[in-house]
Amino acid sequence: MRGLATIAVLVSSGQHDELGYYVDKALDDGLTAGEISETITHLAFYSGWQNAMEAVPVVADVFKKRRIGTDQLPEANPELFPQDEAAEADRAANVQRQYGEVSQGVVDDTPNVLFNDLWLRPGLKLRDRSLVGPQPCRLLHRLAESLHCHASHPQRRQLGVRAAAAIPQPTSSVYARRAGVTLA
Repeated sequence: MRGLATIAVLVSSGQHDELGYYVDKALDDGLTAGEISETITHLAFYSGWQNAMEAVPVVADVFKKRRIGTDQLPEANPELFPQDEAAEADRAANVQRQYGEVSQGVVDDTPNVLFNDLWLRPGLKLRDRSLVGPQPCRLLHRLAESLHCHASHPQRRQLGVRAAAAIPQPTSSVYARRAGVTLA
């Protein structure tokens, strides 16, 4: 699981220079090509399409060197895990409470696109999806918020204006809500 978490953090943070090494190591440690493929698919929804798409050529290069073919990767449209109806009803109500007044499209599209098509795919255990989905993103957002806080005081942190400006600003909906901004 350590390899899976490392891959998730590297993909989520856009650290693709180191990704190949850790994908190779994760394969040596027993992670399957299918699990890595599913992790990247999963992360496209949680860490951004661009981060996932930039990881693909790096991982493909590792797979090519190891002679891992598409026959060792998950199907595009597999038979999905069964739905836990009670858990789904709770999740749907929570999404409605969180996003219903802001974006009904998020509420309407979440059940099929994110939870049915993504979370129920059998190529990655549900436990592992929980590990690689929201968690790396939360960690990265906390880091971005922390860096932003420190960058707000460049003199105290002995950063120049250029260095302080280079630190990415948090942009997630969580920070927008904290700032009182409504995202459409």
